[in-house]
Amino acid sequence: MVDISHSNGLITTVILLLTIDLLLCGFVYQLLRSPTQLKDNLIELQQHHEQDAKLITSYKLQTKQLKTIIDNSDFAIVSCDINGCIKYVNQRMIEQSGYSASEIIGNSPSLFRSTKTSLAQHKALWHEILCGNTWRGTICNSH
Repeated sequence: MVDISHSNGLITTVILLLTIDLLLCGFVYQLLRSPTQLKDNLIELQQHHEQDAKLITSYKLQTKQLKTIIDNSDFAIVSCDINGCIKYVNQRMIEQSGYSASEIIGNSPSLFRSTKTSLAQHKALWHEILCGNTWRGTICNSH
């Protein structure tokens, strides 16, 4: 709190409050001039915090459910980042490829390339990955 003296003799108390807006992931600076405004803002901030906490809990549950579905899928699934680096493989992919997860993760899908996979198919795979899209298809693994 800061007291500001005016030339007319009045003193104004100013409260500087730093709040974190979780939805925008940024900082919001507010200059508050009355305790009532501070109380209202704190109540509003608490309500936003409660809503955010509920959303985060819901997103965590949905993420866990989706991971369970992917982990138990009958399809071999490989997830790559935008640079084509493998970040995740499900158990079915491990079983079908003959590689362990640690041998696959961190590599590129070129790990699975063989002479049995056509150049056109290989180019299509990379085009989709580098565009951030999903590639679906069958490749022959030489491992």
